[in-house]
Amino acid sequence: MFYDETGKRVRTKKEITGEDGQIRKGCTVIKKGEIYESHLFTVKDDKFKSEPFLREVKEIYTDLINRHISDPEQQLKVFDKNSVYLPTKKIGKNNPKAAEIETDNAARQEWNRTADMALISGISEAKILEVKQTEIHEKASQSIKSKG
Repeated sequence: MFYDETGKRVRTKKEITGEDGQIRKGCTVIKKGEIYESHLFTVKDDKFKSEPFLREVKEIYTDLINRHISDPEQQLKVFDKNSVYLPTKKIGKNNPKAAEIETDNAARQEWNRTADMALISGISEAKILEVKQTEIHEKASQSIKSKG
């Protein structure tokens, strides 16, 4: 294979030879059977999979999208995991666990409606968060520890 000065592959040796018949400086020739690409990729950067980075990117893109939405009612919000509400999961196309996710989402929506009613009736957000922690998070973590 023949590569020119910029590293672009060319078809023939004539394209990389100078007027004197010699290969121009910066051009390379890789003979048949030699390895021509040993390191295609570098090591993954863990920064791009970290929670703070993902949270920041979500906020940036949400703000970008909201700039183009004039109605404040329609604007998007990044879900706050420390709020009184539980997030629902998206059911992807042809998901084999769709039935399980639907029942889980129904239970989460029931909790979210209950949290709404509690906030409207005047119960403090701190009290609801405490109930959420004891009744949902702790019981779920115990179930995961015992049943996997």
